[in-house]
Amino acid sequence: KAAATPGGGVRRSGGSGVSAATTGAGVLGTFNGVIASALFLIGLGAFYPIVVNTTHGVRDTNLLLLRAARMMGAQPGTILAKVVFPSALPSIFTGMRLGVGVAWTAVIVAEMIAVKSGLGYVLWDAYYVGRMDICVATMISVGILGFISDRIIVIASRFVLRWRTLEAHA
Repeated sequence: KAAATPGGGVRRSGGSGVSAATTGAGVLGTFNGVIASALFLIGLGAFYPIVVNTTHGVRDTNLLLLRAARMMGAQPGTILAKVVFPSALPSIFTGMRLGVGVAWTAVIVAEMIAVKSGLGYVLWDAYYVGRMDICVATMISVGILGFISDRIIVIASRFVLRWRTLEAHA
């Protein structure tokens, strides 16, 4: 069986005449594609602040610490794990805090545009129909979720970086 396509070509189908887009697998594949695209954009938005801050933290490693580790006979892997990584951790956590903020923004935008659920969709739908009370409530909810996400990272950084507090008091 043959059918004309919008591009002017001819599409030939198998015996059933049902295209992949009308089957459950085609719909599921399209749904997963939308979700995958949204997740990719969210990850991409969060990736760069983390990488930039990590790079900054690694570059700011005290050269005296690196020299001392080399003089004591430390191997490159040991220097990376015991000197460079701990030195870069404060910057890594800063990048994570920035990345989570960008990721929340990307989540809301992705839900507004591509996904038919979530706070971004509720916000867009309420704005479209003029329900400003729902818009405000949704924005407050997003703000609270962002604040909680940030506090989780701050608490984790205080736990992981507790040596900095001890170092400051010495």
